[in-house]
Amino acid sequence: MLSTTACVLLAEECEFALLRSIGASELEHRIIRVHFETQHLRPALYEDPVTMHITVNRVGTSSIHYDFTIFSRGAVASTGRWGDVHLGETGRPSPIPAHLRAALLTTGDQHG
Repeated sequence: MLSTTACVLLAEECEFALLRSIGASELEHRIIRVHFETQHLRPALYEDPVTMHITVNRVGTSSIHYDFTIFSRGAVASTGRWGDVHLGETGRPSPIPAHLRAALLTTGDQHG
């Protein structure tokens, strides 16, 4: 069965691909995941091909919130959401740079 841990790893892969695609790869080393939740709706075996769709749900001053859906064998297998916080030089939450914030707000639905 597809585990929550597998969902987290897939989410990270999709998130980093999204960040690179909008020229925000610098955020990869400046964010920390502070929340992750998933609901498994139907079995998906670990070997099954899966597709994850992620959406930037909300961009706060220092946070990014995503929603996701995982499809397996043509049906929704899992749904969930997660949140990240941008860290400054001191390791404390800090505002996301304006140009990256603007890019995140225009991403739309991403598939991976």
